Amino acid sequence: MAELAGDSAGRRDLIEFPQMWCDGLAEGHSVAFLFSEGGLYPSGGDWGTRKLEANELLLMGVKAYCPDKVDEVTQELRDGGEY
Repeated sequence: MAELAGDSAGRRDLIEFPQMWCDGLAEGHSVAFLFSEGGLYPSGGDWGTRKLEANELLLMGVKAYCPDKVDEVTQELRDGGEY
């Protein structure tokens, strides 16, 4: 994450994910869908995240942008053995 902090383009990309995740969840999509078919796995042209980090980012974003979805996301991650 230290490298990302110096990359304003990367941060700008990353900041867009939480709202897109929340929009997808509001449409009834699962976390698995968002990260795969939805194309919303947090990565950029010159940066990426490991699955555990991606899940943590997702949960932080959901807590901040759509807290009503926290329980749903947490349960899905637990059910998948990822939280």
